[in-house]
Amino acid sequence: MKNKYVALLLGWLVPGLGHCYAGVKWKGAVLFLVITASSCTGLAMGRFRNVYFEPDYYQFYAQIGNGLFTLAIATAARLSSITPIERTASGAYLAGTLPIADLYLMIAGLLNFVAAANAFDLVAHEKAAAQ
Repeated sequence: MKNKYVALLLGWLVPGLGHCYAGVKWKGAVLFLVITASSCTGLAMGRFRNVYFEPDYYQFYAQIGNGLFTLAIATAARLSSITPIERTASGAYLAGTLPIADLYLMIAGLLNFVAAANAFDLVAHEKAAAQ
């Protein structure tokens, strides 16, 4: 019997993995592609400096939904001493595109929260139906 909390955790860590765990592999693949494409687009638009892993930035609360993607990029940024774009001179240069780049990352994170919750729900209903 599958565990709904494992589905939730897997779905948060990697977009679509919770659905694959729940047995809906096609939906998991689509979620992975859509959420990852949105995250990569936002990251590229922000020149790889707009992942916020500090609660000081409001973007952090939505971007943390991207799971391992956010953790990996934020860790790499800290290890290579990359500062967030707002603290650099090029922040003014990107002022027109940065809010859109942040929006891509935040929507991807929020969508992944919803997808992980859906994977949780799929396993929970499957378990309830089996009893």
